[in-house]
Amino acid sequence: MTHPIAVERDGAVRVVMLSAEEYERLARLDHIALAPEELSEAAFSAIANAEPVVDPDLANPIESAVSKAE
Repeated sequence: MTHPIAVERDGAVRVVMLSAEEYERLARLDHIALAPEELSEAAFSAIANAEPVVDPDLANPIESAVSKAE
């Protein structure tokens, strides 16, 4: 199998068939996790010093929805 095959029912994809090789690759990615001590110093510092980004549209979704409706 060279690419995934989608199986539809009533116009919606219900099942996707893919090769065992691709399934195994995706399964390995799902279980990858690092402990903090496994991170490089640069990666750890980037995470530790990261600043949150405030999206004004998401800060107060009710207020945003009301102002867009007006």
